[in-house]
Amino acid sequence: MATLFTSLTYIYRILSPWLNNYLGLTNAELKIFAHLHWVLSSWLLVSAATSAIEFSLNLGLVTGGLLVQYALLQGRNNPDRLWGEIWIYLGWVEAFAIRIYWINTPLVKYISGPLGPWKVAIGSLFAYFLYILPWASWGWSKKPWKIIAAVIPVVLILESPAKFYPVSLLVAAAFYIFLAWEQRQVRFTYISVAIIDWILLRWFSDLRLSQPEWYFTTLGLSLLYIMQFDPMLKLPEQKPLRHNLRMLATGLICGVPLLTQEYNGLVAGAFSLAAIAVGLALQVRAFLFVGTGVFVTNVFYQLVVLIFDYPLIKWAIGLAFGVVFIWIAATFETRRDRIAAFVQHWVVQLQSWD
Repeated sequence: MATLFTSLTYIYRILSPWLNNYLGLTNAELKIFAHLHWVLSSWLLVSAATSAIEFSLNLGLVTGGLLVQYALLQGRNNPDRLWGEIWIYLGWVEAFAIRIYWINTPLVKYISGPLGPWKVAIGSLFAYFLYILPWASWGWSKKPWKIIAAVIPVVLILESPAKFYPVSLLVAAAFYIFLAWEQRQVRFTYISVAIIDWILLRWFSDLRLSQPEWYFTTLGLSLLYIMQFDPMLKLPEQKPLRHNLRMLATGLICGVPLLTQEYNGLVAGAFSLAAIAVGLALQVRAFLFVGTGVFVTNVFYQLVVLIFDYPLIKWAIGLAFGVVFIWIAATFETRRDRIAAFVQHWVVQLQSWD
């Protein structure tokens, strides 16, 4: 039935000059009948996918191809630009809806079989050429083709994200970097960042790295990338939000090692010192605040651990702190004005930082 209605769809369009006189209908009315037959054929063909598909694979594939072709041709040189773009989208939706037919063809089986781990790379290359082809000079609006090209790699990854080679995923990441460069839209790189994060998380899992800091550091660095380059977050009025999100991301990077490695403060100390250095170099308050807070907390925690492990050391530590406090008390009165001026200077400086 789907094949019959598809045939009628093409008959209405191809033989319209003769049918006008024979049926007494206008071109617009014949076009409506053709479109209705296309909708009915599409519904019947998709419904037939749940039946005995082995007996109707080839017929269904040919019928589906004709329906896709009809939709795409309706989008070509269409006087109504909006409807032309809608028909292009409908053609691709049709192609995806009848995938049960073409997914069983020898070529697709080969790509899904031996070439399965490279499917994302193949799809990304296909999307690249789909994106750069001169659709406008061929009569189509180029916008739908570019949007569809941008969606293809993501759809392929989401179908089975764990089965692809890292290099195949990197090709998809490179494709979205190309889109960001070509469209001057940095947010496409967020997809690349997500893909790279997924590669790293899989790699950590394969290496059996169970420490949480590996995973949270990856997440934190990705968030910092977004904070640094997102156009909306760069606006002056977004400064408080930008600061809070940086605090969160830096807290994930520096704070998780502090909580998970209680008896080894080297990682937390190194991360916090790095955050302090970056904060001073880039004049970013969030890095400086979180780095300083984590570093001080880590030092005091390690001192407590040291005191409990080596009780005699607490006397030396107590003596050292006592000397420091006595020196501060002795010099504070004579240097009060200088200390107040120093603190006031840095308060003003920090308010001007990002």
